[in-house]
Amino acid sequence: MLEKGADLCKIAVTANDISDCARVLHVLQAATNPTIMLSMTERGMLTRLLAGKYGSMLTFCSTTSGKESAPGQIAVAELRSLYRFKSIENLTKVYGIIGNPVSHSMSPAIHNAAFKHRQLDAVYIPLLVDDVEKFLKTFDEFKFNGFSITIPHKEAALKCVDVVDEVAERIGAINTIVRLKDGRTKGYNTDWMAAIGAVERALLSLDPEYRRRQEAPLRIREDEGMERPLNGKHVVLVGAGGAARGMAFGAVERGAKALTIVNRTIERAEKLVGEMKSMGKPCECTAMSTAAFQAGEAGQFEVVMNSTSIGMHPNEGDTPVHSDLLRESMVVFDAVYNPRETRLLREAKGQGCVVVDGVEMFVGQALKQFELWTGMKPPIAVMEDAVLRGLKLK
Repeated sequence: MLEKGADLCKIAVTANDISDCARVLHVLQAATNPTIMLSMTERGMLTRLLAGKYGSMLTFCSTTSGKESAPGQIAVAELRSLYRFKSIENLTKVYGIIGNPVSHSMSPAIHNAAFKHRQLDAVYIPLLVDDVEKFLKTFDEFKFNGFSITIPHKEAALKCVDVVDEVAERIGAINTIVRLKDGRTKGYNTDWMAAIGAVERALLSLDPEYRRRQEAPLRIREDEGMERPLNGKHVVLVGAGGAARGMAFGAVERGAKALTIVNRTIERAEKLVGEMKSMGKPCECTAMSTAAFQAGEAGQFEVVMNSTSIGMHPNEGDTPVHSDLLRESMVVFDAVYNPRETRLLREAKGQGCVVVDGVEMFVGQALKQFELWTGMKPPIAVMEDAVLRGLKLK
């Protein structure tokens, strides 16, 4: 194009895999003339969002959501407000959420709000990743500063980092990657205490004296020195994936009397049960098929935790637990936060259960991520508000 006398080069390609974006960034870094280059499709969004960091003269966006003229375009208002596009420069630190799907995630909202509040030159972006090992290897040279890991990559990602936190190693899954000062990557699991802490607070809420001591129900508090209300409880955990690993570890670690892990594929549940038994804690761990659980074979239990995406938008009509298995004063936790009130929680509330939505866990794990990435105290209220606004609950 330059040989033909072009003053400006514009190149648009299709990203069939997010790793294809690396070639686009290489071309931009090597360009000596004004260049616009991007990858289309959702897998190519990072080239649009990081245009300013890697030297693309501009990017293309849509006027509003739903009015895209090419796949992967982002609405102009979202570029300006959510991602602070005009402030992204060469030295801007990059964080992102690795998952599939990721378009529903509130992680960009919660972390970008925190970065803005703390006046940090950083941006957090969605990364639609099919193969987490391939992505991390391909993009290691770009030295992104940190990642959140979500479904379905939490277990696979643990094998892709240079160092693993001791607790995350025991859990067997990570949801956080931190770029260390020496360039290596370290994996953590901030899911487990966020989920277990939310369930423990719900159990304590059955005590009238505890209820009187509390602030707003969503406000995250420190749990150090908190009682262990899971002691002696039978916990049913639905799911055996990466998120379930943290919850299973937490239930056993915090004193549950019994843990029943329910999964469609019984072999995965049995594998996780075996790992929980190896912790050496006095907890009776059992694997059970979904069909057996729905038939009532789990017996009496006080806590049920859904770690799966069943009931998540856009499949709000689905539920992982039949309502006739729920009873009054049972604590029912759902890791799904979009919608905030899932069918499971709605039916549990109707049965007189104490319900815990996924927002509290989501905020809790994000607070710890922010601290690990920045070394700063997270702005709790700002991060909570960002999620609630995103879910249109404020």
